[in-house]
Amino acid sequence: MSVLGFAGLFATEASAVVNVVACGTHVVRDVARLTTDLDCSAYVPPAGPGSSTAAAIELESATLDLAGFTLRGPTGSVGPPAAAVKFGLRTSGPCSVTGPGTITGFGEAGILNFGPLRVEGIALLANPHGGIGPCNGTRNVTVLDSTIAGSDCGITAARVTVRNSEISGNRSSGVNSAVGPLRVFDSLIQGNEGTGLKSGAASITVVDSVITGNGTGVRAGRAQWPYAGSAVIVRSEVAGNLGTGVWAARSAVLHNSQVTGNGILGVQTAEGPIVATGGSTIITGNGTDDGCGVTEACADLDSPDKPQLGLRTTCEVSHVSDSGIPGTAWSVCSTD
Repeated sequence: MSVLGFAGLFATEASAVVNVVACGTHVVRDVARLTTDLDCSAYVPPAGPGSSTAAAIELESATLDLAGFTLRGPTGSVGPPAAAVKFGLRTSGPCSVTGPGTITGFGEAGILNFGPLRVEGIALLANPHGGIGPCNGTRNVTVLDSTIAGSDCGITAARVTVRNSEISGNRSSGVNSAVGPLRVFDSLIQGNEGTGLKSGAASITVVDSVITGNGTGVRAGRAQWPYAGSAVIVRSEVAGNLGTGVWAARSAVLHNSQVTGNGILGVQTAEGPIVATGGSTIITGNGTDDGCGVTEACADLDSPDKPQLGLRTTCEVSHVSDSGIPGTAWSVCSTD
């Protein structure tokens, strides 16, 4: 089904409102709205060019209002066709998706975006490969007031901003910003088996958020890359992650934050300093893994340069990078 008409062909200030009542709807430069739950579990996209990335609903420089309803795909349903649709939405050009509402059960991704994307007030649940992405997304994404859970990769994009949202229970990563900055505000990043927040070659900024129960909490950049990332943690808690709480290729800067109870290291940098000079920051109780001191060098702080700590920063154990087990301390923490 193609929705064009004069409103789609010629953009105006007052876009038309299109009621989406069937799987396969294509919306161009309009505002679309679900009017009921839409079950696309048996929908098979037409064969032809682009069929491998066809979606239940396709948006081109358009907005979709879920209006409190659910868009459902074949995953988890009984006996879906082998060629059943694998993407909930496919977007091109700048698009937005607003809630409340849910997108669930699409095997490759809840949303496959080929342009800048803004989502607000929605739930992307149990889309096995990706919530937004899938795991190789290359565009910019902004997520507001939303929940993304139960995928391999929760969000993957070139640049990502997350506000007042929960990203939880994803297998590979919660949020992965491939090339640009990753910014998280007022959000919960919890229980992602791989990494909670990950950037490929840029900085990660976390403000007023909780990062807990992930494999690694925050991983900013890659060591020895020319534009490797730094981590900035402000008024946030990074606690109880199985591996390292905060890892940064370059510097890690903390302000009024807590990094506690992480399995291997609290904060680690590959090439730059750890800086905690403003406000009250607590970095304690890390290194809870059974291998600590036996097969792994564990500490609250691990860096190649001496950490720069303010008078109101608390830590217990520091470690000079690559100095072995137990290794050498920086003599900046209480038990060094």
